[in-house]
Amino acid sequence: MAQGGITSKDLTARAKSILAHYFFTPSAAITIENIDRILTEENARSLDCLIKAGIIFRELAPERGDDAVRYSLTEAGSTLLKEAPDEWIGPHDAFELTEPATLPLEPPLYSLTRKIILEYMLEDKRVEPHDPDDPEDCDVIYLDEAVSELSEGRVITVQFFPSFGDFQARIEGAHKIGGWPTYWSSIFGKEADVLESLKEFYKR
Repeated sequence: MAQGGITSKDLTARAKSILAHYFFTPSAAITIENIDRILTEENARSLDCLIKAGIIFRELAPERGDDAVRYSLTEAGSTLLKEAPDEWIGPHDAFELTEPATLPLEPPLYSLTRKIILEYMLEDKRVEPHDPDDPEDCDVIYLDEAVSELSEGRVITVQFFPSFGDFQARIEGAHKIGGWPTYWSSIFGKEADVLESLKEFYKR
């Protein structure tokens, strides 16, 4: 049984096929660079399912590019496949893991915004890109569904300051009346430093 009480019966056939094709050995991993090719929708859902089950984990792979991500087996996932491979491994049917990326691949988000989305698995959240013609505009990641007629809940805003080459991220309340109160602000610094500052906030 995997994390959260998930059993092999809870996995889709595609998720089991992905385990068979790409994670048959403990050191196996998938790296997706998100440049010319991206995950198909079905495979992205299947990988998310495996992550939620605690069988694999996702991390950034900066050595392969700004948007590259790597999927690897967790220790628990490696144990499951070793002890009961027939239960967790699916049919070896042929399938394409990725598909050609259509342009534009994504709205003109700041690179830090894309990394925050990947780091915290926020791909299903609504994102509003900054206005390229407004140097003070922010990317906005909506963390909550609309909570009332007066507020759209919490958001992460990401702002870039081109004259300094620095970023700042903030947790704010997307109020429809009276402005957006700021609950937390990151340090004012380089991309990696701001991302690390956000990680410290989420540890609280």
